[in-house]
Amino acid sequence: YLYFVGENSTTHNFSIFRASMDGSNELVEALITDYVTNETSHTLDLDTETIYWVTPSIESGYSSDIHGNSVKVLFHQLAFFRQPSSIGIYKNDIYVSPRTGFGILKANKHSPMFWPYF
Repeated sequence: YLYFVGENSTTHNFSIFRASMDGSNELVEALITDYVTNETSHTLDLDTETIYWVTPSIESGYSSDIHGNSVKVLFHQLAFFRQPSSIGIYKNDIYVSPRTGFGILKANKHSPMFWPYF
């Protein structure tokens, strides 16, 4: 599948969508409709079948399974870290960078309770 952020043509709200890459299914599914704006950045962890995303205007990070179920808040409005703008996965860690300023936050993807600067 191809996962992407886009605007719903009916509601004009932004969502994380999923589409078949081989053309076997013409349906484009809106998987995640909450906590998504035109600024949202996302990444996939294929090992755990998890979508991770950050939304700068909400100053928050989230995760769900690859079907858009079980949405979890990873962090919300951290006082020392403003406007998370990109997110990535490497091995067992989640990395988040800010829109402005310096530093990268890092957390274990299995228990993302602590977000120290990396």
